[in-house]
Amino acid sequence: MRSIAAARHATALLLLDRGMSCDGVASVLFLGDDTVRSWHGSFKTGGVDSVHGFVFKGGSSYFTAKQIEQLRAWATKTLPGTTREIGISSARTSVMTTPAPQSSSS
Repeated sequence: MRSIAAARHATALLLLDRGMSCDGVASVLFLGDDTVRSWHGSFKTGGVDSVHGFVFKGGSSYFTAKQIEQLRAWATKTLPGTTREIGISSARTSVMTTPAPQSSSS
């Protein structure tokens, strides 16, 4: 897991190096912009070692146990269970919204 975190950290730094803004990097990597700014600051002061030595500290959940259970129940009931179900649903939607080809009359 640590290598995945380091890879995301490195990816963020590479995108910044290519000219993307902190907000842009945060958006494409689904991170907070403060996280990207923090990683960039760490890299500027600590170099490559800051990427290899990255340690995720995490934080406490803002949800209560009851809220987590409610969310789990909602997701189980509402969301598709498999990617196959998503594909089938997507194909049905595509068929319903795609206009029929027009026949040409000569």
